[in-house]
Amino acid sequence: MKRNTSILRLLFLMSFGFAVMMGTQQVFAQTTEPCLPDCYNDQWIPPYPKDPYTLVVQLSCGERVLVRFRYRKACSVWNDMYLEGITFVGGYAAATRCGLTMTLKQILEEATKGVLENFHASPWEIPNEGECIDRWRVMYGACWRADFPLLENVASNPAPADTPPWYDPQATSGSLWPCEYRICCLDYYRLCNVGGRFEATKYDSEPAQCGPEPLQNPNCVPVCD
Repeated sequence: MKRNTSILRLLFLMSFGFAVMMGTQQVFAQTTEPCLPDCYNDQWIPPYPKDPYTLVVQLSCGERVLVRFRYRKACSVWNDMYLEGITFVGGYAAATRCGLTMTLKQILEEATKGVLENFHASPWEIPNEGECIDRWRVMYGACWRADFPLLENVASNPAPADTPPWYDPQATSGSLWPCEYRICCLDYYRLCNVGGRFEATKYDSEPAQCGPEPLQNPNCVPVCD
């Protein structure tokens, strides 16, 4: 009888430990996975937590950035993109030159346009010449931060505590990443094919407020319209 009681107690502790572990994983997933506004059965490509796609695009400040993003076809209607992070190819010096002439929001929007105009893969739609498609949506965290000085005079922090997994403190990378993963901006874009060249234009947006924790961090900048 005593042996049976010990076995039951062991099974209970194992079950309890497993439940706690699963609960921790769920909380972690809820706070780090890319947010979805709808169409919850349509997963991002690549699926989280695999590494995102990357694409190098040129900004109006003259510097190139490596954009990290995911995409999906949502409800067989929307062409969705999730903007996950940005790193200046020229590192900290290039990021500072650009960051002191552009706002963080402007950098995000130009990086977004660069991806929409230069990355075309199934199941995204590709407009024919002379055609425009309005069914493009872009999501990104409501608050962002940088490891370099910005026009908004955000304090630089070379080794922030909440760094994303791809951040390399030895590289002085000149990176931007979201402080807020659970709440996202939602922008609507029109993509046109003009003589074989693609042009992306934002025509609407659904604003969102930063959560209380990012708002308390002076390095986090609200970026939603």
